[in-house]
Amino acid sequence: MSHGFRTGEFVREHARGLRARPWRALLIALCAALIGVAVPLVSLIETGGLRESWEQQRAAGRFVQVIRAGTIEGFPVSYCENIARTEGVIAAGAILHREQIQLATFPGQNRELLRVSPGMIAIAWPGLAVPGSGIVAGKDLATQTGLVPDTTVKLTRAGTSETRDILSIAGERSRVDGLNTALLEPDVRADQYTRECYVEMSPGAARAVIPTLTEAVPPVYQANPGPYLAKNALVVDPEKNLPLRASAWGWAVGAGVLFLLLGVLWWSGRAEMALYRAFGARPAQITLALAVEVIATVLVPVAIGASLVIAVAGFTGSIGKQEYLLAGADIARLLLALLPLPLLGAALAHAISPSAVFKGA
Repeated sequence: MSHGFRTGEFVREHARGLRARPWRALLIALCAALIGVAVPLVSLIETGGLRESWEQQRAAGRFVQVIRAGTIEGFPVSYCENIARTEGVIAAGAILHREQIQLATFPGQNRELLRVSPGMIAIAWPGLAVPGSGIVAGKDLATQTGLVPDTTVKLTRAGTSETRDILSIAGERSRVDGLNTALLEPDVRADQYTRECYVEMSPGAARAVIPTLTEAVPPVYQANPGPYLAKNALVVDPEKNLPLRASAWGWAVGAGVLFLLLGVLWWSGRAEMALYRAFGARPAQITLALAVEVIATVLVPVAIGASLVIAVAGFTGSIGKQEYLLAGADIARLLLALLPLPLLGAALAHAISPSAVFKGA
């Protein structure tokens, strides 16, 4: 012993000391596992709330842009269809033609029949299936007239009567004005013009897609994009709230708790460290032994706790891509913040004089 410990021998000796006091290792591991669970769980809960806010805004039309033509004749609807193929675009649609009709069941009352591109129905009522043929009735019109899906209705337009199939009834109110009391007929012909093209983007792609809309229609049509909702109708952008989320500092709080816990436990065992030093243990050996302790009692339990939360959230389907990335980043920050823990123990060991063991330290 006069020549000091060999490194492997010292690490094994330190491990035997931990096994002799299992309560200490279990206490550290339990706290580490709880923090490993808490950090991603809090992050998922908070960012999940932001996702719900995003979905509410999306339902209201927060991520819908309208490209309006500056000319009376408008622009070819094919440009609108091209936008629909842009990455990050959920749907793009346009109203192609409006005409007044009368329903045979309600003579004398004019109704509006709109020919629209198929994407317009997805813009107006997210999630509503787009029929290949036939008519979609707005919710208010169906309520007023008693129209139901999969029925035939007789209508009159321009002095002529015809029968048409009602394939679908919108279950919700349209987020585009004027469509709740109208009949919509999908039209896939590309040789038509429109004065407005509605474009809906996924929330995360809005910043990338919006600049491309200014070039989506040739300048000759004098078309300009703008938000569908008026500025005063918009709620706070959740994306701007992400850097301000309280859970973004959860990893720092968790790391601080573990630093404090291990610091207190290591300081309470300073007599053991003094004994090691008195028998020739070098600071590097103490640091290595504490690193093994940190890996076994801190890093592994943190990783297990965090993985459990992510696995359960993924299995239940309650985690989206954004929440996954943010929670993963918080876990990574926590693990990186815990890596210097052995240096804290080594600093405490260095601060203890080897003679302290003989003074009953």
